[in-house]
Amino acid sequence: MWLYHRIIVTTSSQAGVAFKYKISPSHFSHVFIDEAAQVTEPESLIPISMSAIGHGVVVLAGDHRQLGPVVMSHKARDGRLDRSLMERLMTSCEPYSRSDEYKKYGFYNPRFITKLLQNYRSDAVIMSIPSKLFYDNELQFNCSTDTQLLKAMKLDSAINFTGVQGEDRQDPDCPSWYNPMEIIQVCSYLEKLYNAAVKPEDIGIITPYRKQ
Repeated sequence: MWLYHRIIVTTSSQAGVAFKYKISPSHFSHVFIDEAAQVTEPESLIPISMSAIGHGVVVLAGDHRQLGPVVMSHKARDGRLDRSLMERLMTSCEPYSRSDEYKKYGFYNPRFITKLLQNYRSDAVIMSIPSKLFYDNELQFNCSTDTQLLKAMKLDSAINFTGVQGEDRQDPDCPSWYNPMEIIQVCSYLEKLYNAAVKPEDIGIITPYRKQ
């Protein structure tokens, strides 16, 4: 069926199935690898190997400053298999790596690197730290904080650290941990959010333990 479609969507590893159908190694004119920074280099080479030789276009979309490939083997990590093709190119290979020659373009050759700088997801208070540490303060913030919501929560900022005097517990029949006082504090914030007309589906809670 691969031969009857102009556009194929697949994972990097499953792209190798194409060879089963005897598709030409240079069958595709364009190859797009999304979240390329999370893919190991050998995995990236599978779809890349099917791009048209000489005139094919390969686009690696992602951010090597964020999550990289998950590699559990110590030997594999020692061999740098935990580094994506995208990271290797952008940190050590011209014309993709950072260079003072292109300072006015954000230190990267604009012919080969396109940077997305507009942020519509996070408050400036949240993004200012990674912007400074990883992106040369280039990120542009287009998400405004709901000041009425902060007022309802009795908070001064989109980031808040709350100290809780509690202790971690573990039940005999369950290996997972939980902290009752932290749970109470989170429920307190949830109540304030509900009272401020925030919908449950718009709230996310992250915790390191399932029991919590």
